[in-house]
Amino acid sequence: MSIYWSLTQEPNAPSATSPPPAHDKTPPHATSTPASNQAPPTPTSTSSSKAPSSASSSTTAVSAFTVHPYSRGHMHITGPGIPSPLDFKTGFLGDKDGIDIKMHVWLYKTQREIVRRMGVYRGQVAACHPPFPPESKARPVDLDGELEGEIEGIKYTAEDDAVIEQ
Repeated sequence: MSIYWSLTQEPNAPSATSPPPAHDKTPPHATSTPASNQAPPTPTSTSSSKAPSSASSSTTAVSAFTVHPYSRGHMHITGPGIPSPLDFKTGFLGDKDGIDIKMHVWLYKTQREIVRRMGVYRGQVAACHPPFPPESKARPVDLDGELEGEIEGIKYTAEDDAVIEQ
């Protein structure tokens, strides 16, 4: 599961196209500059409906996975020869108690809360998140600045949890 976030660059942080600082000992041939006929890279869109809030916006992805899933699959030989078909089941997220799904829901919610508290956080790319209902407090947002003050956790409903599980 990967989700994408809109982030903004710190005001004094160098961009990918800015020259190295004067104290940097990087040899001139090691830096990459666009050819004279190429335009510098442009920021990517932060959502399907809105352009980035500033010229220095960018996106990043956060991934969550379980290293030791509860689900188990199998691969069994079904016949004596090589061309015999295999009995193959991945078992991915298929445990009977839904433990792996519950873990993924928890990971999704936790990583959202961590990223929301980063100073460069400017919202989420809606196309990369579950399709929460319009009235849900869990819907992705676009921001013009960082969240200020005490940041409260997102309040998820049972309906939101069902959307995440899908």
